[in-house]
Amino acid sequence: MVLIGAFLLGGISGIALLWTDDTETVVTLQQEPVPQSATEIAGLSAAAQKMPLRNPFSYAHETIAETSPAIENSKGDGHPPLQSVSLAQPSPASTPPAPPPAPLVLRGVVTDANGVRIAILGKGTEGAALSVGETWEGHTLRGLTDTSATLETMSGSITVARE
Repeated sequence: MVLIGAFLLGGISGIALLWTDDTETVVTLQQEPVPQSATEIAGLSAAAQKMPLRNPFSYAHETIAETSPAIENSKGDGHPPLQSVSLAQPSPASTPPAPPPAPLVLRGVVTDANGVRIAILGKGTEGAALSVGETWEGHTLRGLTDTSATLETMSGSITVARE
């Protein structure tokens, strides 16, 4: 019985070794030529000339009257001429006043598995999770209920209600 099993196993293995797969078709992709204008990075010529760039995030936004005349493009590569921009410094009177500080709000109260309450406080886009006795931005949490938190600051005690 063992001899017959070994003979069958050897025969199946020999057939598997001699088996040839179907030939697969090989696909060759042809590269298309890239146009010369598509390879240039936008703004590369301005960076190569080391022209000062304006800060798009500044409060001083210039108008067309505040820009200087156009500088001729030295390469002559068909691109429109670049413009040099001079930013006018805002006068102290035109500087907008600083916004008032964001109010402190109680965004929620969480109770953990041990029964300890944690206040989720927010001030503008910042926030913190405090338990009683912890301090954040000069505010120390002294008392906490489900709907309000009592905080102590340098100027006194305040109570904020849940929003």
